[in-house]
Amino acid sequence: MVSVETVKQWVRQFPQDEVILAIPKLRESESDHSTIPSGIEVVDTHLRKHPAINLLELPIIAKRKRVDATLTFSFSSSSKRSAVFLHDVLYQSNPEWFSWAERRYFSLIPVLARRPQSVITTSKNERERIIEHNPRLKRVINCGLAVFPPLARAAIERPNLNIAESSYIVCVGRFNVRKNLERTVRALQKTKLISPHFPVVLIGEASGVPADFSEFADALAEKSVIMASNLSNGELKWLYKNCRFFVCLSLDEGFGLPVVEAATFGAPVLVSDIPVFRETVGSYGTFTEPTDLDSIAAAALELNQSVGRSREPYTEQFGWESICLKIRDELLLIAQS
Repeated sequence: MVSVETVKQWVRQFPQDEVILAIPKLRESESDHSTIPSGIEVVDTHLRKHPAINLLELPIIAKRKRVDATLTFSFSSSSKRSAVFLHDVLYQSNPEWFSWAERRYFSLIPVLARRPQSVITTSKNERERIIEHNPRLKRVINCGLAVFPPLARAAIERPNLNIAESSYIVCVGRFNVRKNLERTVRALQKTKLISPHFPVVLIGEASGVPADFSEFADALAEKSVIMASNLSNGELKWLYKNCRFFVCLSLDEGFGLPVVEAATFGAPVLVSDIPVFRETVGSYGTFTEPTDLDSIAAAALELNQSVGRSREPYTEQFGWESICLKIRDELLLIAQS
């Protein structure tokens, strides 16, 4: 989604620029470029694997098209006049949160990131982490992240879930060990807040080292915890806007966009007291120690009692226009170097 929105903003703000989008060649039955904005030249790549495309094929395309600079995502190009966008390097700081297969796949990313002139990431906190674990990188900047326009513009649509407005807590994210779902549910059970009539709605999909749902199998069985996935943007927006409060007690994040989404749509947010959330939601959030059940329970009760009181609205720190401008400025710097 970051690449798609960057491209859309780019041609909207800078129509004089020549933008070339390299994507894997689709089979005849898959071919659909309808979502690509007009004014963009599309070049098919013949390799299928992401690392191979970026490392081997993009430099050839860049030379043939005589481009000024190349932007890749996750895996770097071998071209020196390039930048790579990295969401995070949590697999370096906390490998225990990732499966063996994930760690093997990700291990090439920081090695290749030494080649380009610049690494671009989202938060200031993640910029510091990337530099700490990769001191040989040439340059690292952060550009921010914002609610994606399709979600922001979506018409609100009530989901097909057995919940009432302001009578549920919502949590959005991957169902893996890093998201700390077991402690989240157990702490909320301690508060006696949640029940089949006031559930926690967990929204996401499994990835990486999975969360241990057996820890709260009883809550799932009695429907005080509801799991949901494959929601439309309109349904997700309804859940953000009508929840009692939003909770994210992740052990760490590169940015944590669902927290920003919830805050932007007016939901009170209960979040881990980690640096990146201090950076992104600041005084708007209610913070707690994510490994202490008693602290989580106390913070949840306090937040629940304060819901409805007047509060300063959350102001999103970044917008897609500024994000795109920061990325473009970095590529201009590379092109002129």
